[in-house]
Amino acid sequence: MSRKVVISLILVVFWMIFIFFMSSMDANNSNNKSTNVAVGIISTVDKVAKPSSEIIKKHQEKSYIERINILIRKSSHALEYLILGILVLNVFYQLKKYHLLYAFYTVLFNFLYAITDEYHQTFVNGRTGQFIDVIIDTIGSLLGCIIFFFIYKIIMKIKKKRGIQIKSFL
Repeated sequence: MSRKVVISLILVVFWMIFIFFMSSMDANNSNNKSTNVAVGIISTVDKVAKPSSEIIKKHQEKSYIERINILIRKSSHALEYLILGILVLNVFYQLKKYHLLYAFYTVLFNFLYAITDEYHQTFVNGRTGQFIDVIIDTIGSLLGCIIFFFIYKIIMKIKKKRGIQIKSFL
């Protein structure tokens, strides 16, 4: 195996460990982290919106924080698996597996890992496994594959201009 393949595999394993670590946080700790981000977003919007900061009134602020918190939590799921999708598809690329079918394998692998991740959360204090999160994770993985292909196409155009030949995924 080449050095690039080994490094790519190590990155996948480390990212999967990171996802596992994030899923291992109890509900209060996890919720506090995303709530802090939501409060930061609201504070920033409030500062930017001055002098019309009446947009977020004190009696509505908790409602805004809860809505933004949910958005942050679900976006985090998608982002974690978007990155995992890019990393896993990159392993296939480094193995010189140039076929669109490997994007399907990537999404399938990430879907199965998302299922195990949600199952794992059922053992964490205050957390539950939700199939909607598996769907969000899978969509994130699919988006990661799409982004990978856009980057791949850009690299292909650059290499073509330089006269370097490489097999194509498509």
